[in-house]
Amino acid sequence: MVSKLNAVGDGLHAIIEELRRELISKAQYATLTDPSIVELSQRLDHYVVLAQQKKKGN
Repeated sequence: MVSKLNAVGDGLHAIIEELRRELISKAQYATLTDPSIVELSQRLDHYVVLAQQKKKGN
C-alpha cells in the first residue's frame, strides 16, 4: 500500500513539474494576466494543493 501511495505522489510531482515548466515557458511570451497563463497557473495551484494535502495526510 505504501508503494502505491508513493506512486500517486510521484505522479502528482510529475504533473506539477510539467505544469511549472509549461507556465515558465509561456510566461516568457505572454503577460501574466493572459487568460491562458491564468488558467495554467490555476491548474498548477490545484495540483500543488493536492500534493500538500496528500503529504499532510501521510
